[in-house]
Amino acid sequence: MDAGSLKLADEKRALQEINQTKRIRRTVEGFQAESDAIDADRAAVEELKKQLDDPEAKAISERYDNNRLTHSSWSDASQSRGTARLMSGTT
Repeated sequence: MDAGSLKLADEKRALQEINQTKRIRRTVEGFQAESDAIDADRAAVEELKKQLDDPEAKAISERYDNNRLTHSSWSDASQSRGTARLMSGTT
């Protein structure tokens, strides 16, 4: 056997190790892409949170909620009047 040469079994093991390392590298590279996407999503969430925390946006939201509740109570009152009319036989 010459110096520096590998036995066939050792060469096969080295080749398997190289192939496995390549597969692992591709997997890790895929994780990096996923990690970048997650970081981008987190940044978008933070931006949306900032928009929700905006005092002007909160005021608009509160006005909307108050209007919705007011209109909802009007709707409920008119429905109950209509139900009472139906039960009494008047229209």
